[in-house]
Amino acid sequence: QRAGDHWAVRDWPVKTHTPVFLLNSNVHEPVTYYLRVVHQRVPFAAPLHVVTASRLLAEQQREHFLLGAYFGLALLMVVLGVVNAVQQSDKTFALYALYMAALVLMHAVSTGLGAFFVWPQATDWTGVAESVTLSLTLVAGLWLIRAAFTPQRMWPLLNAAVLGVMAVQVVATLFDVAWPTMHSFLLANSAALVALVATMTLLCMAVQRHKADTRWMALGFLPLMLASTLPVMRNLGVLNTGFVSQYATMVASVAAAPVLSEVSAEPPPFT
Repeated sequence: QRAGDHWAVRDWPVKTHTPVFLLNSNVHEPVTYYLRVVHQRVPFAAPLHVVTASRLLAEQQREHFLLGAYFGLALLMVVLGVVNAVQQSDKTFALYALYMAALVLMHAVSTGLGAFFVWPQATDWTGVAESVTLSLTLVAGLWLIRAAFTPQRMWPLLNAAVLGVMAVQVVATLFDVAWPTMHSFLLANSAALVALVATMTLLCMAVQRHKADTRWMALGFLPLMLASTLPVMRNLGVLNTGFVSQYATMVASVAAAPVLSEVSAEPPPFT
């Protein structure tokens, strides 16, 4: 092996946030290369490209610029959530900051920038980081939506079901980390899909039951929740890795950030 999640990022032959392999260009006759991709649990859906060094550098610079802009905005929203939580003594803002922090961590893992800049030696963490951060983001998002729209006031059974979905998501992720198999991987991603369905159900009910001035809060969540289904579908082998499955949640979170930052300090009343 030359690169990949079994090797520390600092030991990769080319220092980038995605695995890059050098090919010998100083030859005067055809050369055959063999590539073996080994991954026991996750369906292989990564695109393979042969590029020149100059094109690779240009693509990396452009990607780092755009990702830097995203992470700067996302971290700003985390800070604003913490400041509002402290100033207004409101747990909803604290949950919003927690959700945005989990989202930032998930994107740092999925783009490879976390392993490249923050934990270049932690191969054990890199191996489980994507499933853990996805689960953390889903649970934090469901927790935030439950706190903002208070289903326990009108639908105690629905509230109990939401708490059960959160617990199942945590247990399935811990099981997948402790005993990683193909079945545990499918179980964890199936639980994530159920959590997304539960989240969107809460949002749809909030749109129908809440006053008009709070519906935009739920509508701000919906695109992000829909985009979050794409990484799960990729893990289940339904989608290939590409711009949509890789960056849809980033685009949706940037669009929703101004909306979600306006979460009311008082629980929205039901009509």
